[in-house]
Amino acid sequence: MLGLAVGCIGMSFDDFCLCSFGEFESIYKAWREYTDGTMHDAWERMRISAAIAVQPHTRKKIIPRQLIPNHDYDVLLATTIIESGI
Repeated sequence: MLGLAVGCIGMSFDDFCLCSFGEFESIYKAWREYTDGTMHDAWERMRISAAIAVQPHTRKKIIPRQLIPNHDYDVLLATTIIESGI
């Protein structure tokens, strides 16, 4: 855990030593959500750029999700929409 805290998250050694396990768990969850969101944003920008580049060369309208599917995120999005009733 020390390597993750100091190397990846960027905590100082002293901060890590002063944290309880529950506090570190909360820090880790927040860091993980942030990194997942950052990676997802980059993925979405890439899908949109690819769709924009391909669109002039096709007769049908192409949406980014059709061109480059991201199965994990699309399934998560569909389940969230179904559960929330949107």
